[in-house]
Amino acid sequence: RKLPDSLKELPCLQKLSLVGNLFSEEDSNLEILGELKNLKHLDCSHCKLKSFDWSWVKDLPHLESLSLEGNDLSGTYTNQLLSTFSLIPSLKVLSLANCYLTDLPEVEGGFTNLVRLDISGNDLTDLPVFLSYLPQLKWINLQGNPVFSGMDEDMNEYANEEEVEIDPNV
Repeated sequence: RKLPDSLKELPCLQKLSLVGNLFSEEDSNLEILGELKNLKHLDCSHCKLKSFDWSWVKDLPHLESLSLEGNDLSGTYTNQLLSTFSLIPSLKVLSLANCYLTDLPEVEGGFTNLVRLDISGNDLTDLPVFLSYLPQLKWINLQGNPVFSGMDEDMNEYANEEEVEIDPNV
């Protein structure tokens, strides 16, 4: 439920998995992670996170991947969260799968190095325009969202095919 202060004694730590911990909003001590300056991969999936202050995450200059999969990140909190994450210049992989999101707010600037975005299993009916302006974005998972429901059926048609040929003239 609470991260120990002694965690900051691991300045060389590059990968941390906190999957399945039950952090309390009042006294989780998550901000201690902001002192792990060499952290590259942080997995906080299924931790009962809801409305935490994540401002410390922009103090992680080398953070490349962040997973918050399976946490309830719905509501107005999402605006602040995405704005904060967009300021991490090294962030390449972000997973917000199964986070009860009904929409993604527009984010101005940021996410300049984001390559992979997993927003599957939410309730998104529209995608924000800012996604089309991300210069490095190569992969996005939209499965399980209403915005993707028509495509799910099309993709299932090809799921058992060994090879799908795409005609660029169509």
